[in-house]
Amino acid sequence: MTTLLDAKSATLTSKVEVVEKELGLLSSKASTLLKTIGVAEKKASPASLFEVDAAAGGLANHKSHGKLKMRLAALEEFASSAQEKVSLLETEFFGSTTSDKSTKREGGHSFKSKLEILAAQADELRGRLSALTSSRVLGDVSSLEENMAAVGPKVADLFRSIGVDGANVAEKAVVFAKQSGGNLRERLSTLELYTDEMQHGAASLEYELLANSWSAPTANSQKANCIKDQATSLGSKLTDLQRRLATLEAAPAVRDVDKLERAIAVLFTRAATLSKNVGVATKLPEDAGVAVAAKGSALISRIAALKDHVGKMQDTTAALEDQLAGKIGSMPAQSQKDNMKGNIRFLELQTENIEARMSALEHEV
Repeated sequence: MTTLLDAKSATLTSKVEVVEKELGLLSSKASTLLKTIGVAEKKASPASLFEVDAAAGGLANHKSHGKLKMRLAALEEFASSAQEKVSLLETEFFGSTTSDKSTKREGGHSFKSKLEILAAQADELRGRLSALTSSRVLGDVSSLEENMAAVGPKVADLFRSIGVDGANVAEKAVVFAKQSGGNLRERLSTLELYTDEMQHGAASLEYELLANSWSAPTANSQKANCIKDQATSLGSKLTDLQRRLATLEAAPAVRDVDKLERAIAVLFTRAATLSKNVGVATKLPEDAGVAVAAKGSALISRIAALKDHVGKMQDTTAALEDQLAGKIGSMPAQSQKDNMKGNIRFLELQTENIEARMSALEHEV
């Protein structure tokens, strides 16, 4: 395996320069990655001989004037700092560090031995940084953002079509997911907050439309201790949200309301015709189309309109029964479930009741 000191450098001074440059680059990369994921690094010691020079891609130092012994001592300090950064990155990414598994090398007191140890440390740090930057974690986060950008509009459309709050949260999540840059950990936290809100909104709709109770995904009870865990938790919640969304989109509520609107419109026409034939005045409008909500109305508004129209139909049917038969028919008992599904079912029972009573009246006439 080729190592850092396998280069053509022959003198100790030139080899020190090679290690200085390599450690400087590695430290700079580690600092950039720490900044990307939003973790503060320890400030370098003011007494240190070296400081990272990002523009030069290495170290700005006084090596032209520094003695070899001093440069090696400062380099050892700098290597230790770089190792701390990489260990911190590993802990943030994966919840643990590989530093404990690193090969511990005992060296002598000679400059050559110290330099060989520093070169080995640089080689090891390069490998650990490469593993970090090529890991699936960053790619998983990118995929989660794309997933959010895709599912958000569907959630917004669903919430808006039902007429409940939450569409604005989904739209904000989409805008945020499409933005680039920023603090990785903060981005994950923000995306998870948006997902939590959409999850709870979808769960509420499941109760409203399907009478299902809230069931949190397993990841909800697990604390995310690192970016990998955080991404796993967010992924689990997004998968759960998509499952709920598919279930809600397949709910029969909209189809049931469509049928009810058509049935009430027909009953309006039948009641108006019967009233005209027997000469009994009613308060029903002449246009049966008013029984159908405006195109594009939210489901909750359509249900409210149906309640009003069914109530008018009940009054009209009762008035006709009183005039023609001298007695008023019975009505179904009120549903005890205070959700949309229960309301729709009760409207269906009321409509069926009115249809039966209307048929009886028409048969009698």
